[in-house]
Amino acid sequence: MATRTFCFVCGKATEKLIEGYCEECRNEDTTLLEIPKKFELIVCSRCNRVKYLNNWQDIPIEEVLNKKVKTVGRITTFDIINEVKFYYAHAKGYPKGSTKLREEKERIPVHINKIVCPKCNMRWGGYYEAIVQVRGNYTKEALKIAEEIVGRSEGKDEKAFITKIEKVKGGVDYYLGSKRIATKIADELKKRFNADIKKSFELVTQREGKDVHRNIISVRI
Repeated sequence: MATRTFCFVCGKATEKLIEGYCEECRNEDTTLLEIPKKFELIVCSRCNRVKYLNNWQDIPIEEVLNKKVKTVGRITTFDIINEVKFYYAHAKGYPKGSTKLREEKERIPVHINKIVCPKCNMRWGGYYEAIVQVRGNYTKEALKIAEEIVGRSEGKDEKAFITKIEKVKGGVDYYLGSKRIATKIADELKKRFNADIKKSFELVTQREGKDVHRNIISVRI
């Protein structure tokens, strides 16, 4: 005959205690979710990138919250839900030592602080380091190439953006945030269309006694 013991909370006689609790009291006293009391998340108000691990990243807020919320016990399903202005953690599973399925949904007390990230601050502030001047045919194809190269560099280079596109007589001028990316675009246009490339420099200012230049790359297709 099995030994019967008593739950120290409700006094119920049972053949199995879970850390001194009967299963019913254990379920009432246990949670599947461990949620921080409060934390702040910094999000760019223009591009919606999230500052996480001290870097601006193009990841959903739900993914960050998923890393912040801890689960306890044997979890069968877990997800982060966005409902209007609030985020919730939702879990199903079995508390430690329990055989009864439990479901929990709890609001995550996150404060979202919206600011403008450095990249957007530069881009929308009109910052550019280089101008690629495309002249001749294939200007539409040139824009597509420029956008593809910028897109591949996003997430790796904070200056990976086109500040402005300006139609001029005989072609288009692309204002680029990065000299390096401007050079990549010119090199690709030369490769694709056998374009004629000419480079010049424009003095912008002096910084710590050194001249600061913008690159001007002329591409004739």
